[in-house]
Amino acid sequence: MSKMLAIEPTTQTEQQKSMDRETHNLQEQIRMRAYELYESRGCIDGHHEEDWYQAENELRNPREVGRAA
Repeated sequence: MSKMLAIEPTTQTEQQKSMDRETHNLQEQIRMRAYELYESRGCIDGHHEEDWYQAENELRNPREVGRAA
């Protein structure tokens, strides 16, 4: 049992690193999509939160976005 405890923290650390990378990648994708939305609006300022939330929704829930289209 002590061997299992010695291995477990390393596994958790690797899992956390993987999750951190995934989170970073998702945020980068959201940022890029939000900028695309900004550009498609003609680079008009004042809609950054709307663009971010729309991009986030599209990337986190692609099935729902496909249904709405």
